[in-house]
Parts: sequence; structure tokens; C-alpha cells
Amino acid sequence: MFSQMTLKETSTIARDLNVYLEDFLAASGLTLLTELLNKCHLQYTLEQPALFFLYALRALLNSPNGRAAVLQDEQHVLVSIARAVDFRDFKCKNSES
Repeated sequence: MFSQMTLKETSTIARDLNVYLEDFLAASGLTLLTELLNKCHLQYTLEQPALFFLYALRALLNSPNGRAAVLQDEQHVLVSIARAVDFRDFKCKNSES
């Protein structure tokens, strides 16, 4: 299905995603994600939901505008992401298995 999309349809989807990203950043979405991730550090039972916040942050880092917002963030979202390494219950993929 995706391979049959026209160039026009693909560019429309990309434009819509960029608009959504800009709206998300303008609505303080990065600040909200950072605050939610930081709250997950306070209680062990919240570590599992943190994985979904990390997925959202990964999506932001995959776009130029999102990456710029993360790097310019004054709430230290990169520190919050790095602190997620300390979560006890996350499963990581191992390239050797």
C-alpha cells in the first residue's frame, strides 16, 4: 500500500507531520514530555510508562526541528533521557541474541 503512494501523497503526509510537530512544540509538548519522564523517576511503578515517553522523544530526535528543540531545551531533557538508563525494569535488545 505504501509503495503505491504517489509523490504528491508522500509530500502531503510529510507536510502534515511537520505541521503536527510544530504545533506540538508550540504547545509546550517537549516540556510536558520532560516533566512526565522526570515523574517516572520518582516511583518504581511509573518506570514502564516512561518507555512510551522515550519513544515520543525518539520520534522528536528523528526530525530536524524536534532535534533542535531538544538541544535548545532549558529543562535538560537530555539529562532526563540519560537518567532513563537507571530504570530497573526495561528490556534492551541485544545484538548477540
